[in-house]
Amino acid sequence: MATRDLIVLDEIGPMELYSDRFKRALVDVLNGPCPLLATIALKSKPWLDAMKQHKRVELYTLTVDNRNTLADTVTRILHAELNKGIEPDEKASDQCQPEQYDEP
Repeated sequence: MATRDLIVLDEIGPMELYSDRFKRALVDVLNGPCPLLATIALKSKPWLDAMKQHKRVELYTLTVDNRNTLADTVTRILHAELNKGIEPDEKASDQCQPEQYDEP
């Protein structure tokens, strides 16, 4: 069975903006091969807004109307992403090893 890493972040918000190390790591993840599932603050902040505009980002807003179907939608998207380009018995997790970031 093929395996692939998934990075999950809850939440990318205002507090994370104080960490240059976190911001560098997130940009690296978005520019890399690993799928990312994250929540991000709705409030507008320039850096958060830039992340929301990244070419790999798909935004979904949870509402009363979609709360019963959004999980299925996200699950289908993740399933397709996690199975993209991986042959049976292949392990893709080596591509998703974190970089080491020194504190400034």
